[in-house]
Amino acid sequence: MGSMVSGLADAVLGVVEGVGLSSDTVARYGKCCEVVVEFCDRRDFDALPAGVVDEFVACQQERARRGEIGRNRRNALVKTARMMLELQRTGEVAWRVMSPGSGLSESSCEVLEQFAAAAGLDVAPGSVRLLAGEIRHFLVYLDRIGRGALGAVTVDDVRTFMAEMAPKRPAGIGNVVWSLKRFFAFLNAAGLSDVRIDGLLAHAAPRRVRALPCFTREETGLLLEGIETETPCGKRDYAMVLLAVSTGLRCCDIVALRLDEIDWRRDEIRLVQAKTSRLLVLPLSALAGNAVAEWILHGRPDCDAPEVFVRIQAPFVKLGNSTGSTLMRRRLTRAGIEHVAHDGKSFHALRRTAGTRLIESGGGAAMNTFTSNFAPHIEAMLEWRTSLGHSLRDMRNAMTGFDRFCSSHHPGETVLTRELATAWCRDTATGTWGAYRSRAVREFGKYLQLAGVDGFIVPSAWIAGPVRGLPHMFTDEELAAFFRAADTIDAEYRSPFREYTIPVIFRLILGAGLRPPEARRLRRRDVDAEGAMVVIERSKRNKDRRVPAGRDLAGLLARFDHLADLRRPDREWFFEDQHGCQYSPAWLIASYHRCCELAGGIAPASTPYTLRHNYATRTLMRWVEEGKDIEAWLPYLAAYMGHQKYSSTAWYVHLLPERLAAAGLTRAAGIIPAVTS
Repeated sequence: MGSMVSGLADAVLGVVEGVGLSSDTVARYGKCCEVVVEFCDRRDFDALPAGVVDEFVACQQERARRGEIGRNRRNALVKTARMMLELQRTGEVAWRVMSPGSGLSESSCEVLEQFAAAAGLDVAPGSVRLLAGEIRHFLVYLDRIGRGALGAVTVDDVRTFMAEMAPKRPAGIGNVVWSLKRFFAFLNAAGLSDVRIDGLLAHAAPRRVRALPCFTREETGLLLEGIETETPCGKRDYAMVLLAVSTGLRCCDIVALRLDEIDWRRDEIRLVQAKTSRLLVLPLSALAGNAVAEWILHGRPDCDAPEVFVRIQAPFVKLGNSTGSTLMRRRLTRAGIEHVAHDGKSFHALRRTAGTRLIESGGGAAMNTFTSNFAPHIEAMLEWRTSLGHSLRDMRNAMTGFDRFCSSHHPGETVLTRELATAWCRDTATGTWGAYRSRAVREFGKYLQLAGVDGFIVPSAWIAGPVRGLPHMFTDEELAAFFRAADTIDAEYRSPFREYTIPVIFRLILGAGLRPPEARRLRRRDVDAEGAMVVIERSKRNKDRRVPAGRDLAGLLARFDHLADLRRPDREWFFEDQHGCQYSPAWLIASYHRCCELAGGIAPASTPYTLRHNYATRTLMRWVEEGKDIEAWLPYLAAYMGHQKYSSTAWYVHLLPERLAAAGLTRAAGIIPAVTS
């Protein structure tokens, strides 16, 4: 036998020994190296070409299928062969977690990569992973039944695959159906197959939505009390469970949490969610923060991994995908909590627990529990403002940040002093939200003095006013492209009515100049399509108004209402998602940007509010062209758009300097606020 393969085996074994693995693990990989060497010996190979490794991997897959070796043994053998091949190709190899492989042929892998790349253009990364996973199963099935080319696949093959997958999908076959539809649409467009499966998969039953339980307060207490916090493993598990219960983060986000994503100064976590690819900012409670700090300082191995949570034993790398299930099996048993398969008592149940506690507390107290010395006064102020009819969402969030700031940096302070207020205003982020946070503490100081308690009132001069930049003004061609894109949006299993909602809601925002939240929150009773009138209730500054709709827009709303009525006759919201609720702000923003991308990437930095801005500027342009007295007509536009101040409407004059200069409005000094370009 050639010494080259033996040399590769010795070198790989040296790498395994060098990363600090246990003696049992080193011995196991030593046996794997021997198997690879013997495999090459029997075939008289002096080197290790890629074809030999592929043959070796296929052999081990077959042995595992016949039950001769287990999955872990197969994975270790495959990993060893790949490491030897990497060493031969590059001259070096590093120990890392490797996928055991999908068992796909090279051509199937190539098609899967192309499909995933194409899907990534219009679905989120998490959905791309779901699609790729389901289609990988399908391609493995095709390889197994001997379909060498995708052009040879028949409808019967799809039907047989569906029958094979159904028992493995007890919650429903919806994801498989969705993935196959998209995959064959891709194959049809690429000319790789002419099989049409829409008819075959048109009547799949909806996915079963199970009402899984959360942990009771007693069970949560037992779970945490049963974790021994004296060991590194216990410190890590305790911190992860506390993070899940206090923030509601998914296990995948906790596992991927990086050290630089924790802002210890502000007691916040800032991360991009794996499922949605969206930025999320969450408060880090004192209890969870202390547990994470204890793990980092006294339990976490000294390593270069960027993640907060890593393996206790070498190699000290990011935890794997099965961390949540492994942790819960270990901790539920120790806590004496009964657990059987599919009972819902998984790591994800901690997220459901956080959501349940949030709802039980009245929709926010679980996340906004005040702990500083100012807590009684903050709660009393919020209750007082509620009695005056104010909405407290933003005020509560701002005061939560102030409360955490006081607890962390001024724990002994009992009086809102000038020094404390100054420190808070300096700590507060810049921009509109930063100004609001400072304004909230100004209101807090006012309340304290009204209540007869000493308190410093932040001067209004300390609070920077908002600086408004010029929004994007769509050209006629861009607007046409935007709505062509909106009209091509198709249904998606998580949003089955979006192909009708998206074109209508954005036309409503542009055609009536509504604020995006006003469009989202419309109830069915608020839209009188026959009378061409839209009623806006409790909008900005708690104001109501009636907005006339043009004939074309009213007709569009009537047709949408009829379609939505066929789908759900008793709906409450005019635009209603699959759960019977109003659409979320995130959904509207994501849909807007999807239309912009499909329209050729227009206005990448804009938001749905840009459509409202365009309504105002186009109205002013039309009035100029019609020769109307703009100064006389601006108050009508202000009332129509729900502006409290005339200057808010006059601001749009900045967007039309050439046309409106001729109208003479620029002589109204002081009306038009300053903007930055």
